[in-house]
Amino acid sequence: SELFTGISNRSITRSIILGSIVFIIWILPEGLYPYLGYSEFDPTEVSHLPLRYLVIIFRVLGAALVVPIFEELFWRSFLARWIIQTDFKKVQIGYFTPLSFVIISLFFGIEHHRWLVGIAAGILYNWLLYKEKKLLPCIIAHLVTNLLLASYVLITSQWSYW
Repeated sequence: SELFTGISNRSITRSIILGSIVFIIWILPEGLYPYLGYSEFDPTEVSHLPLRYLVIIFRVLGAALVVPIFEELFWRSFLARWIIQTDFKKVQIGYFTPLSFVIISLFFGIEHHRWLVGIAAGILYNWLLYKEKKLLPCIIAHLVTNLLLASYVLITSQWSYW
């Protein structure tokens, strides 16, 4: 569709940089504020080694591919426009209103256990949407964030991020 056409190298670079910044924002304030709930997925609890690796592969693919696509479709393609007008297809992708910006940023953050950094991520992904007027840069940025986070989790065994 037209949402995914005409993305420039500059947009891709901007998305990769922004996704990397969100990753850094996500891990820096660890433990400095209360979270909304807690979850932890520790694949080392899977005793059968080949199955453990398969579980990790699916977890990383889900975090890096499935989650960015579906969350960005929901938050920045559907809901951001639906807040402006219930017949959301009449609203252009990336159309800015202060109300939709604030609501999407807050709700995006609150749906994550780490709500404060989630709000920051929502603000930055929203900014990218309004800057680019396309959804694909947001998906790329979100993918980069989640891929870096998955790598961090696997390297440090900080399973609470999963």
